[in-house]
Amino acid sequence: MSIIRLFCSFQVMIILLCIYVFVCAVATFMEHKLGVVYAKMFIYNALWFEILHVLVVCNLIGILLQKKYLQIKGMPFFSYIAHLLLFCLEVLSRDILV
Repeated sequence: MSIIRLFCSFQVMIILLCIYVFVCAVATFMEHKLGVVYAKMFIYNALWFEILHVLVVCNLIGILLQKKYLQIKGMPFFSYIAHLLLFCLEVLSRDILV
């Protein structure tokens, strides 16, 4: 099994999303206990959090290409494109507004 095929699997997506959810939960608790400044400094503006975003988007694109979900056959296509668009807009808004 090649590395690209392994990276573009649903198992890796589940692991990445679990890490993302855990980190966002930790950031939320940090915001309540220590303040927004600490959460932004240690999590939201951290390089590894940006890399996590990129990994999630690359994994989703890889799954779409590998499983041939990009065929225009109704709602699944638009759902995946909407998720990709939301991730990309989130990254752009973080870079522009911060």
